[in-house]
Amino acid sequence: MLGRLARISYTVFGPAVELLVPSFETIRLELKRGQLNILLEEYLSIAMMAGTIASLFGLVAANVILSALLPLYTKFMLIPLFFLAAAASFILTFLLFIIYPSVAADSVKRGVETNLPFAVIYMATVSGSGIPPYMIFKLLSEFKEYGEISKEARNITAETEFFGKDINEAMRRAAERTPSKDFKELLWGMNTIIEEGGDLRKFLAENAELQMHIYKRRIDEYAQRLSLYLEIYLTIVVVGSILFIIMGAIMNSMGGLEIDLMFLQRLMVYLVLPMITVVFIVMIKTSSPLT
Repeated sequence: MLGRLARISYTVFGPAVELLVPSFETIRLELKRGQLNILLEEYLSIAMMAGTIASLFGLVAANVILSALLPLYTKFMLIPLFFLAAAASFILTFLLFIIYPSVAADSVKRGVETNLPFAVIYMATVSGSGIPPYMIFKLLSEFKEYGEISKEARNITAETEFFGKDINEAMRRAAERTPSKDFKELLWGMNTIIEEGGDLRKFLAENAELQMHIYKRRIDEYAQRLSLYLEIYLTIVVVGSILFIIMGAIMNSMGGLEIDLMFLQRLMVYLVLPMITVVFIVMIKTSSPLT
């Protein structure tokens, strides 16, 4: 389905996309790191197709809303706003597509770094039996519990089994496409040890200890951030809401508030507080070292 959509989009927007590709070349690597198996040209074509559809919806929505709120003669005077809404819808949708590969790459990175300490411990354990490095990744790929690490191991195994690459080349390719610095350093380190004939088990054991130390430090930092977020949230939601209600009641009783107090309270309860809560949930989720 995605391939067909990409072909249709590229057929329509291909010439325009070819002009845009040099300006968005950095996204090509983010598509690989985010495990989005699509060419940059096809992705930009889909982005332009989605932006065009969104602009049509924006034009219709602006027309419907303004038609309901404004008289006919006024609406004709605001026709430029229709096209502004369409342009804004196109730009916003296109920007979301441009940002998404980085978001996907960051999600993959957090997935890798969450499971990396435990995966390296397993790798160090099985390497002690003297099996070849290729088998370490093959065994690791069979455990879905390691998440993104298992996927990377499956990719390395597939390149050695189906594409005939040696394990060193497969690890180098994996190191180039991974968004995780820690996993990149692990793969390059393993590559050096294998090429120079060092003690792979010792290297993995030491790296496992290092990764676990890093993991614990991230957990401690996250706990501190979570405590700070909680204090800010309670201050804004609890103290802020009480202060807003008290001040509104005082100003209303003194005749200094012309807006309906009940309307403001409903706006606070049904709109402002949920929006603040959603913002804090997103902040907590994106800053979490766990996935």
